[in-house]
Amino acid sequence: MNWHEFIGCNIIYAMWEKHWLLLSILILILGAYGVFVLIWRYWKSNRSTQNDYEQQIPFTLGDLRDMLRRGQIDQKEFKKLRDKIIDDCHGDK
Repeated sequence: MNWHEFIGCNIIYAMWEKHWLLLSILILILGAYGVFVLIWRYWKSNRSTQNDYEQQIPFTLGDLRDMLRRGQIDQKEFKKLRDKIIDDCHGDK
């Protein structure tokens, strides 16, 4: 083996080593990003479900009137929930 073949082999070997180094760094970055996304989604889902009763009202005005008639809610709570439903329907203006 003469000197240009030897240098060529070393360059190919160095490129091969660099390739695996870059590939392992890329895998580590993608793995860290994946862990970050999982933690972010978990935190975001827990935060959004803490006040479901206050944020999302799953019933209609008719259901509210029935609850008021049955005594499940008082007049003050009825007005608060009614205003919340109306605001949700009309959106923010």
